[in-house]
This record gives sequence, C-alpha cells and structure tokens, in this order.
Amino acid sequence: MELINILTKVPLFANLGEENLSRLTESAQLHDFRKGDVIIHEGEMDNRLFIVIEGECNVILGLGNKNERRMQTLGRYAYFGEMALIDELSRSASVVAGTDVTALSITQLNLNNEIRQNSNLAIELLKTLSLRVRALHTIILSSKDTQFPICLKCYKMCDADNNWVSVDKYRWNYSETKVKQPICPECHAKHFSPV
Repeated sequence: MELINILTKVPLFANLGEENLSRLTESAQLHDFRKGDVIIHEGEMDNRLFIVIEGECNVILGLGNKNERRMQTLGRYAYFGEMALIDELSRSASVVAGTDVTALSITQLNLNNEIRQNSNLAIELLKTLSLRVRALHTIILSSKDTQFPICLKCYKMCDADNNWVSVDKYRWNYSETKVKQPICPECHAKHFSPV
C-alpha cells in the first residue's frame, strides 16, 4: 500500500506535493480496526488525525448513552480528528468502525510541522472549519432563541438544559442536518482520482 498515493486522494493533502507527503508518511501509522471498535472516544484528549483508507466509520454523539445519536458516516479518504488538533480540546464525538477499517493516523506534532512548511495545508483546514462555522451559523439564525451564550475561553455553548457543551455537540443536538461524506463522488473523481 503506497501511502503517498493514498494521501493524494485525501482533499486535505491533495495539493502538498510528493516531498511533503513523503515527510508526512514517514511518521504516519497504519491501524486496522474491526467492525464495532471505538477509534476515538468522546471527551478524551488525543493528538491524532485519522484518515480512512478502507471501510466506513460512524461519528456518534453520546456513545453508550440512552440518547446516543449517529451523526455522520465517513468513508474512504475522509478524515476526522482535526478539530482537537487545532483547538487542543477534548474529542467532541466518538468514532466507531462501522465495518472493518484501515486507517492512517498523523500526530499533531507532525501535522503542525507540515502546516508551518506548507500554507496549502492550513488553507484546506480553514475551509473545513469554515464549513462547520457556516453550518452552525445557519442553525443559530433558524433558531427561535436569540441568545447563544458562548464561552470566550473554551468556546463551549450553553444549551437548553444549561449545560456547557462543545460547538459541535451543540450543532448536532440542535440540527437535523447530517453529513454523509465530506466530498461528493463527482468532485472526488474530478479532483482526486488518478489520471
């Protein structure tokens, strides 16, 4: 399995170039998960970004609780865990292998080093975060409540039960919007498939 070729198909890394991708793969780790394995636990501190190479993962809020909600399904070449690397806060949801999964992980240190050397990577991360902000903005504007207390230090929001929760958790609790894949098949074929 050629890791550099795999990373060229991931939107976040597609424009990095072979030298930069080679540097990233030197410290990357391959993982095999069985269906049902928990890859990331909500609330834990973790310093890795994961990229799905094969299989599907489910993003789950409140894993194991009576109000557990599957929020999103991530397939091949999707990535997750980037928010905790940027804001250095705990994981906002759990990620569970929906099938047998092969994934690649990159540590925060290695990703940050690459961002310092390549602004394209930072721009791609900003695009991802911008989409999340837009989704949250839409939810806020469509809500009947006009007050949205947000902590200026940790950026948690106060929900209807007066609990302070992450922005993602707030978005997931108050939105029916679900995202299946981070990129549509047409754009993937156009921009990331081998020529």
